[in-house]
Amino acid sequence: MTEIITFNEALDAAIKKEEAAVEFYKTALKIVKYPGAKDMLNSFVEEEKRHVLLLTEAKVSNEMSAVGKTNLPPDLSITKFLVDEKITEKSTPQDVMVAAMKNEDNAVSLYAQQVKAFKGSELESVFQSLMNMEKEHKEHLETEYEKHFMPDN
Repeated sequence: MTEIITFNEALDAAIKKEEAAVEFYKTALKIVKYPGAKDMLNSFVEEEKRHVLLLTEAKVSNEMSAVGKTNLPPDLSITKFLVDEKITEKSTPQDVMVAAMKNEDNAVSLYAQQVKAFKGSELESVFQSLMNMEKEHKEHLETEYEKHFMPDN
């Protein structure tokens, strides 16, 4: 990410990242054949669209109060133990969830780096909020993954 110096530029970059996530999941929708995987991807598209809307509203209102403020579930760290999955026409719902979790984990890492880079500035809280939003989505995915694909835990 290029150097970001204003609140609006930070939000513009975040909106572009969320729009890219929408496109990632839409592209995956064109590839997968399993109905369960398609349903899951459709829900991911809608979730990322909600992120774009939240960020756009934050930009218009010039505040981040509604973004990333929910209580985060515990970090299950499932993504640390999974191998990156490319989504193909044979991707199962499990494969799709792995790809989605990795995608969200990468977003968390990106925003965590920005929190450190802008420590002490007004943008630190912006990136903290964005990171929390992505963490929330990642943890939701990990919880669902554990429930459906790791029933013995």
